[in-house]
Amino acid sequence: MQKMSAGYTYGYGSLSCMFLCEAPLGNMHLVTSDGPHANRLTKPPNGFDSVLAVGRVTPKSWTIMDIDGKSVQVPDSNEHPSGTASSFNHDEFLIYDEAQIRLRYVVTVG
Repeated sequence: MQKMSAGYTYGYGSLSCMFLCEAPLGNMHLVTSDGPHANRLTKPPNGFDSVLAVGRVTPKSWTIMDIDGKSVQVPDSNEHPSGTASSFNHDEFLIYDEAQIRLRYVVTVG
């Protein structure tokens, strides 16, 4: 997951920032290829709360952590092959409604 996030991070001068956010994913619509059905999405399809672009690699395991009294699922291992034929390398969780996202941390790298 960190490799995917780092790929979206661009610096200005010698400074780069990443945001660690919390988002309830709810019922996820799964996609495995980047085509018109996926890249034209501006919101999850009806009946779904988010979109999961399933990658060829994924965390091997997840753990539940208690953060501010909420159970939060986070990866706790290195990546491994997902066994999914996909045009995406890593899993990507897509949230289209900003109200679903809670900014938790800003990570600054210089």
